[in-house]
Amino acid sequence: MAAVTTTTLFVSGLPQINDADFSQLFSQSGCIASRLGKDPSGMSVGYVDFPDEASAMTARNFYSGWKLPGSTGPGLSLELATQFPPAGNQQQQQQQKVEEPGSSDSSTPPSTPGTS
Repeated sequence: MAAVTTTTLFVSGLPQINDADFSQLFSQSGCIASRLGKDPSGMSVGYVDFPDEASAMTARNFYSGWKLPGSTGPGLSLELATQFPPAGNQQQQQQQKVEEPGSSDSSTPPSTPGTS
């Protein structure tokens, strides 16, 4: 089999966070790519790609409910991404922000972690 498949987790419950901090958050969990986007209400959401479903489920179980500095809700919520296609072959995902389908704001300035 030559096709490479990945498993993507959808991350919600995020406080204001920039691409570098989001990538760093999942860097030790086997993540092969990550990107931020906005949901229809303008809240930050993220997508994290893993090489297989077992790695994704391990990360989901580990990070579920984590409260990051600046968060006011119940913590992170991670689910298998079923509404959006996987990232595909975009080589620069780990280095640059990639917006998800339906996201139109490409000029969001980076935020400073820990500020409210």
